[in-house]
Amino acid sequence: MAIQNPSQVNASGELISTTGDLATFMKGLVSGKLISQASLKEMTTASPQSPVYGLGVFTRQTPCGITYSHGGNLYGYATEMYTKADGSKQVAVASAEGKMPYFTVAEKTSQLAIQEICK
Repeated sequence: MAIQNPSQVNASGELISTTGDLATFMKGLVSGKLISQASLKEMTTASPQSPVYGLGVFTRQTPCGITYSHGGNLYGYATEMYTKADGSKQVAVASAEGKMPYFTVAEKTSQLAIQEICK
C-alpha cells in the first residue's frame, strides 16, 4: 500500500510497480508482445518538437547503441527504464532524491541506467 497518493498528479502517478515490472514492460514493448512493430516505430519516431522523444518513448544513442527509455520523478523519487532497441537487455533504476536537487537525481539515475545497460 502506498503511503502517499501519487494519483493527485494524474497519469504520472497512476502506476505503482517494481523495477522488475518496468524491465519486463520494456522487454514486452520491443519484442512485439505488447504492441505491433508499426506501433513501436511510431512511439520511437521523434517529433518535430523534440529530436529524441516520440510517443511516450525517448530514443537515445548510448555507447552501446540505440536505446529506448522513459522515466519520471515524483515526491522525492526518480525512476528510469531503458531497453536496448534490439530487446537484448533491459534496466530499470529507482532512486530517492535525499538531499540532492531534483534534476541532479534525475540525471544521475539516467546515467546509472545507461551505465548498467551498456555493461
